[in-house]
Amino acid sequence: MKNWKPYDYKMDKVAVCKNPTQLRREEQESAQKRIAEKRKMQKGAEPMKTNTIQEIKTGRDANGNKTAKIKTCGGSFSIQTLGNMPKTHREGVYTWSAKEVNAYVKEFGTDRQKALCDIGNSVND
Repeated sequence: MKNWKPYDYKMDKVAVCKNPTQLRREEQESAQKRIAEKRKMQKGAEPMKTNTIQEIKTGRDANGNKTAKIKTCGGSFSIQTLGNMPKTHREGVYTWSAKEVNAYVKEFGTDRQKALCDIGNSVND
């Protein structure tokens, strides 16, 4: 036991891990900055729509009602499908689901949902 040394606990440094949502938020912010820089470099380029619907999934909420979960670049929200999206409720997510989501959000959606789906707040839109 000549080479035995007491264990030095100061040598063990625990890496401080950030919250996963904080990491995602930082990644999104850095990606948005890079996109903005690229747009500045491309003169005359038309701006891209960032808040279009990326993904629609069906599922159940806490009460067991069937819902459609809508995911966009800016965030996500869910809609109960029974009376609001009857075709999606019966047959699942297909090409018409995005049209049903946009129709629902245009008529009944909150300001946040309209912003996420790029639907204007005016009556003429």
